[in-house]
Parts: sequence; structure tokens; C-alpha cells
Amino acid sequence: MLCRMRRREYAAVKERYAELNILAVAEGEISVCERALLDKPKVLDVLAKKRGLLMEPVRKYRLGWDGKRLWIPVFEKGKCVMFGNMIC
Repeated sequence: MLCRMRRREYAAVKERYAELNILAVAEGEISVCERALLDKPKVLDVLAKKRGLLMEPVRKYRLGWDGKRLWIPVFEKGKCVMFGNMIC
């Protein structure tokens, strides 16, 4: 199950990123990670069996894979502002 940030925690992260003047994550980066996950049936199987995460939310939330970690894009106003990640 994906962790949800509390509003206060999200606001603090958002403020910190604004202070650092970090630009939105490029669409190409999201697509590369997303495609990498969809091309890894073994990883998808682990997500389904151990985490209960099926294909519908994987596609809906555009989750990705970098070879070691699951990447979870965080969107604001239709743009990805950062990634969260977790080791599977």
C-alpha cells in the first residue's frame, strides 16, 4: 500500500522545494521510469504479491522503476513536482 503524506508534511516538503527553486520533473523522466516498470514482469509480480499493488494503480499513478526502487511521482496541477521512492 502506498503511504500518504499528511497535509502538514506535504506543505513542508512543497515549501522546501519552492525554497530550493527545484523545477518540475520532466515528462520524459517519468515516461522512462514508467516504461521500465511495465517492462519488468518479475517486479510487477512482487508488487502484486507482497504489496497488493495491481496493474490498475500502477498505470493510474504512473509508478516507475529505476532498477532498485519503485518511483512514485507526486503531481501538482498536472505537473510532476517530485518523486518518492521505496525499495521493493
